[in-house]
Amino acid sequence: MVTEKRENSVGAAPFTDDCGGQSDDVWLWKQVQRCVKEKPGPCEEVDSGYAVMRGKSGSKVHHLVVPTERIKGIECPTIWKPGATDYWFAAAKKVSTYFPGQEMTVGLGINSKYRRDEDQLHIHMVAFAANAALDLKEKDKSIPTSASQWKSAIFPVRGHASSDTRNYRVLRVDNFADNPFSLLRNHVLTADSQMQYQMMVMIPRTKGYYILNSESSLSGGTDSIDHLLKTAT
Repeated sequence: MVTEKRENSVGAAPFTDDCGGQSDDVWLWKQVQRCVKEKPGPCEEVDSGYAVMRGKSGSKVHHLVVPTERIKGIECPTIWKPGATDYWFAAAKKVSTYFPGQEMTVGLGINSKYRRDEDQLHIHMVAFAANAALDLKEKDKSIPTSASQWKSAIFPVRGHASSDTRNYRVLRVDNFADNPFSLLRNHVLTADSQMQYQMMVMIPRTKGYYILNSESSLSGGTDSIDHLLKTAT
């Protein structure tokens, strides 16, 4: 669900409506509303606060976790405020359901505002680049576990091709004690308006996950999850 579409140029003033409205004419939002009404409708299932649907029509290897409330994307402040639903935790719980026996090969990811093609928040569940797992395992002991160190913990990580390397801020977490959106906003960024430029990917490790974050303004960085996740499948 990733294209080169850009809704607003990077560096421009952020949109004033960062979460959206109930009557918005957005395809994915309308699909989720159908799912809630028809249970499951076009979705695979509807759970408490979110639905699961296929990332592409007919795909069995690419799924999405989509909130059932109106949230445009990563720029919406409700997702990182205290008490927010942890959609990352929701996605992680569903990996074993949709990828039984393959849990260690599946990553989670969300694009920046400028790399998505649907204005309803969605977290991808799909296979990740094997190169990335190798690089992260090699750097494991150098990757911090304290969110206060995340901002400066920048590492090159290969994508699907060995030459497809980008720089990411990387953090190790053992569990979902803290909402990853909140960790990013409170420990890496200095303003709410910066969230719109961020991409995030979570790659499993033996215990917990690596959280990778980047943006196009980071030297050697990217605002797309495509380098790490196989979203075209």
